[in-house]
Amino acid sequence: MSARVYIKICDSGWIIEKMARQLAERIPGVEYGLVDRFDVPLNYYMPYLTYATPGHRRAMGYFTHQEADEQRHQLFERSATLFELCVSHSVRYAEVLKRLGATRVSVISPGVDLGTFTPEIRIGIVGRTYDSGRKGEHLLAQMLDIPHIRWTCTGTGWPIESTRLSDAEMPAFYRSMDYILVTSLIEGGPMCVAEALACGTEVIAPDVGWVPEFPHIPYETGNAESLRNVLLSVVQRRLDLRASVLSRTWDHWVTAHAELFDRLLSHPE
Repeated sequence: MSARVYIKICDSGWIIEKMARQLAERIPGVEYGLVDRFDVPLNYYMPYLTYATPGHRRAMGYFTHQEADEQRHQLFERSATLFELCVSHSVRYAEVLKRLGATRVSVISPGVDLGTFTPEIRIGIVGRTYDSGRKGEHLLAQMLDIPHIRWTCTGTGWPIESTRLSDAEMPAFYRSMDYILVTSLIEGGPMCVAEALACGTEVIAPDVGWVPEFPHIPYETGNAESLRNVLLSVVQRRLDLRASVLSRTWDHWVTAHAELFDRLLSHPE
């Protein structure tokens, strides 16, 4: 199929090329490149700054943001009315374009690969277990099925593979975790509470030892259901954040553009 839409991009190897490539690879008749082409029914300038050689009456532009320096600021304003249609990265700049006189504005945001960008909560367990079971390793064993949690244990005796870390390695370990979990039934400390907090890492812990003296996320000592509820709430907070971008996918980016191209090309000037 000969090209119906040509996207002129500003440079290679960055997000703009990825945006154009998604369209070219998934919509028949769409091509992109760094040079001007006027042998296609519709040119798409991505971003609008690439529109340097007027030579095609049917053109649309992609608007990301308006720069602060005076020259680029004014170029954004002048460009708002150059195109048959303006596509805006965000609602914010769609409203700016409309105030500047653009009569046809669509908001189409680039996408997120939801299969790659997924939530993962890193929870660390510190120390060794004892034959008394007072470290609560049985509680951890009941939590391992909760999705979106990556468990890392130091020391020995835990129900998953553990790593022995030196004292020198522990600060980096704490800093790499989202939470440190204490599963103990009886404690004097544990030391990991103070060490984690010193590194700015949150602690999930029951009312044992000196835990009440420090900031922590509580659950009932020895109660698997109570601990599970806390962990599920932590996971849900991440899922709620993820929900805010579930519509910002590459599929939506492609589908919205395909519909836009078809609508423009089916209505000649």
